[in-house]
Amino acid sequence: MFLPSVSNRVRSGNGGKVIEPKIDNLLDQLFRAKQKQAVLDVLYEELHLRQLAAEFRIQAALEKARDQ
Repeated sequence: MFLPSVSNRVRSGNGGKVIEPKIDNLLDQLFRAKQKQAVLDVLYEELHLRQLAAEFRIQAALEKARDQ
């Protein structure tokens, strides 16, 4: 059975890809995996790390804006 990649199915309004390749790859693995929990754990960790990074970028931008 052919499963098109998530990035081929999910696009922004202007046709650009919404999902980054690493996340897309993990989602594709999840769809194919018989034991889904291991892939879900990796996916959760990746999303958690990205959220932390985004929060740190926001905090740094706020601190920079306060200093100006």
